[in-house]
Amino acid sequence: MRKICLIIMIAFMGTAAVAQDWAAGADGSVDYNCELVDALVNDYGDQPYLRRDGIVHTLAELLVEAAPSCSAQETILHTANVAEDASLYDCADAACDVVEQVGADVILDVIAVDGDWLTVRRGGRTLYLPGDVVDKLSFEMRIKDSTPTFQVHAGCFVSPSLGPGRELSIGFLIAGNRREQVTVELWRAGGDSPLPFASREEIIAPHTLAPGIEQLYNVELSLGEYVIDMRAADHRYQIAWEITRAGPYRVDVGCA
Repeated sequence: MRKICLIIMIAFMGTAAVAQDWAAGADGSVDYNCELVDALVNDYGDQPYLRRDGIVHTLAELLVEAAPSCSAQETILHTANVAEDASLYDCADAACDVVEQVGADVILDVIAVDGDWLTVRRGGRTLYLPGDVVDKLSFEMRIKDSTPTFQVHAGCFVSPSLGPGRELSIGFLIAGNRREQVTVELWRAGGDSPLPFASREEIIAPHTLAPGIEQLYNVELSLGEYVIDMRAADHRYQIAWEITRAGPYRVDVGCA
């Protein structure tokens, strides 16, 4: 713990002064300075602070676990090509107010998929678009092999890492306060059904000593393109994942 505190103190010393934007914890007993957390994640989030069993963990993972109430920076999951004139709403329901009209062939940044609705960013605003007016939804979040922790939505993160060894295997470790509400599927790109997993059970994560759900695959795997399909509450996130190096992969998934 002393080493972790020292890492944060060093990062803080190198970070410009930031405003204070406090967010209450889940039980209301603590508040988090999210402006500082976001600044540290942006400046130092990809820096390693721990290596255990050959797997490196970054400062972003530590901060997401330490301050789960802070809103994560929104990540563009896809771009959507609008096929026809359409309305953008202020909430995900046709009864909501129309904020703007857009024409065909407009391309919008999608930050979340919620049922039949897309959450989009336009002109600095978060708006909602019916999914049936979109004729092309492309993956904009593409990862390759292992990658530093990244945010998929406020409070949710994904972090694939590659351990030592030559045999290709994939396992997910689902953690966080909402782990029971999170489901993860692994698809081969272009496949018509998710890959079956061999086991799914509650464990104590070895690197954090926190409870988690381990989901392991023992089907025949090969190098190539996969899709991580993650659902948390009413939100759905899809990540294109290209595997070019064989070895044991562990994908940490968490929602605070």
